[in-house]
Amino acid sequence: MTTILPADLIFTQAQPGSWIGDQIRWWTRTWNEPVTKVSHVGVAGSVVYGRVDMTKIIEMTSPEGREVNLLDYYGDQDIYVYRALCLQPWLRPDIVENMRALIGKPYGYSKILLQLGDAALGKLISATYVLPAKLFGVKLKGLEFPLLSRLNLIDAVVCSQAVARAYWNVAGIHFGGEWPSRNPDSMLDFCERNLNLFQEVWRNDKR
Repeated sequence: MTTILPADLIFTQAQPGSWIGDQIRWWTRTWNEPVTKVSHVGVAGSVVYGRVDMTKIIEMTSPEGREVNLLDYYGDQDIYVYRALCLQPWLRPDIVENMRALIGKPYGYSKILLQLGDAALGKLISATYVLPAKLFGVKLKGLEFPLLSRLNLIDAVVCSQAVARAYWNVAGIHFGGEWPSRNPDSMLDFCERNLNLFQEVWRNDKR
């Protein structure tokens, strides 16, 4: 019996036909990597024990944050559900409430454009290493998100930053880097590489 718990990580793709989702999947991949498996992440909100079909996802998506039935919106897509093994049970409601506090707030379109710009710039840097070190006033070599690094992102409401921030603020759990620089693909990659820290509890693999 599959049991999804509140605050479990839910990775999926953006809704079919989403231009933003397609761009995220393309630009957040690493060199020589196929188009990324996911472009979206949220957390499990309301759940019914043993009933995946009754699981809701709390997510930041266009045009605003919401909580919806997972399979109604993403049942025809690949879904990967992971659990942070070190997350104490009493902290799960706090993560859920951190995410619920963003429901109804507008989606951060400008943040997405900057994140895509960072991804493209990062590929250019890694491919050439010829850009001046003081471009944008910061040293770029080894800096994953140079544009976002110069912004105050406390109000960020894009999906990955919202989830990573909630996990960091509540439980001190990271996904391989500071929360402003996370994207859905890098978070899933980190979970898959660190099975001593994260456990896959369910997947809906359509491929």
